[in-house]
Amino acid sequence: MLTSEHGKVTFEPGGSKMSTSSDLSYSYGNYSKEHGDVVEHGIYLMIWRADMNGDWKLALNLQKKSPPAAKP
Repeated sequence: MLTSEHGKVTFEPGGSKMSTSSDLSYSYGNYSKEHGDVVEHGIYLMIWRADMNGDWKLALNLQKKSPPAAKP
């Protein structure tokens, strides 16, 4: 969970995989963003790359907001 003055973001990992060369990885799952009374849900994909020192850096962060729930 990440929290700031802009609200709270919670990630629910669905899975991850690493390349055979161990320098590239991805993770995916569901997320929710809360800011006051507004809550947004969606899915995410993060691609990570190891630099020359072996430190992991976020290379790509994609998020897709889920459509609002249908009202009965």
